Amino acid sequence: MTEQPERSNALTFMLAMLLGTVLSAMLMGAGAWIFQHNGGSGGGLQLTQFPGTINVPSPESGNAIVLAVKKVGGAAVAIETRFGRSGGGLLRNWFGGEGGGESNGSGVIIDGKQGYVLTNAHVVKEATAISIKLIDGKRLSGTVIGSDPKTDIAVIKVPGGNLPQATLGTSKNLSIGEWAIAIGNPYGKQHTVTVGVVSAVREGGIEAPNGYRVDHTIQTDASINPGNSGGPLCNIKGEVIGINTAIIQYAQGIGFAIPIDTAMRVARALIKGERVQHAWLGVVMDQAGASEGGGKSVIVASLEKGSPAAAAGLQVGDAIIEIDHKPMNEMKDVVAVVVGHRPGDTITLVVRRGDAVKHLKVKLTDMPSRLREQS
Repeated sequence: MTEQPERSNALTFMLAMLLGTVLSAMLMGAGAWIFQHNGGSGGGLQLTQFPGTINVPSPESGNAIVLAVKKVGGAAVAIETRFGRSGGGLLRNWFGGEGGGESNGSGVIIDGKQGYVLTNAHVVKEATAISIKLIDGKRLSGTVIGSDPKTDIAVIKVPGGNLPQATLGTSKNLSIGEWAIAIGNPYGKQHTVTVGVVSAVREGGIEAPNGYRVDHTIQTDASINPGNSGGPLCNIKGEVIGINTAIIQYAQGIGFAIPIDTAMRVARALIKGERVQHAWLGVVMDQAGASEGGGKSVIVASLEKGSPAAAAGLQVGDAIIEIDHKPMNEMKDVVAVVVGHRPGDTITLVVRRGDAVKHLKVKLTDMPSRLREQS
């Protein structure tokens, strides 16, 4: 007879299952009670573990970007212009459409008491009438007191007084990946905000709207749309670090801004009625070539007539190895050195000419008007 042992085994199994279920329920209840009395009251779960305490904070909604935008506030303005015509180029004119008539752009008030508005030179080029629209809807008539096509910067004068004024930061030592906030007037929609990061700091030239070549820019993926040109690019502190200028027409997420340090250097000269000076070397460069020791160099393709480089004895075919002890691996390296100097400064070039290495001292001069006005 085998039925009795089989029934006994089945009964034992059922009792074990029941006991396991009861114990599980008791443990779950105890765990819920502990959580409710120690970690369920908000402010984070507190875990006690010898020899100390670990606090796990509850997540909060960050508002740093909101605060940054509020800090800029009404200093970001819309610019409406009447003009004759507008040009184009590799980089599309992003303050409005092409052709004559009316157009929209952006700007930022840098001096509320005196009434100075910073914007792009291409925004106000050939403008016959300028209207500045504040965030509260008030309109002010503006006059261009000066512009510098080489840096794509212009200053507009409006009646001053108690106007909002932006806090200016610095474009020195920008970190790739830090927040970048673009504020402007895209498609006539005033005070629109887009957010991205600083993608790169470009020392080599880009072709700005209307064909001007700008040597030093901040690259960002913050959306820059038609009407954004001239508006501020800000950091997470709400400080202006650049002036939006253009995007590459055939690409997405590649926009450019003029560094605020460059923009303000130019603006101060324009406000004083001074000529904006740009250091000039006078070299037309070719792609980098190989140099001794496995490094690279920049080849001199041609020299501008009467240039500082020609006067110092630089020749076509010379390979520029170093300038002021800095290696010249690419053409943008040469541009970066020159842009960082002022007319009258002397730089030292190390060049390779055939089998010889020569050291040449070049005294930079101011860029001729015929070159800075090219478009």
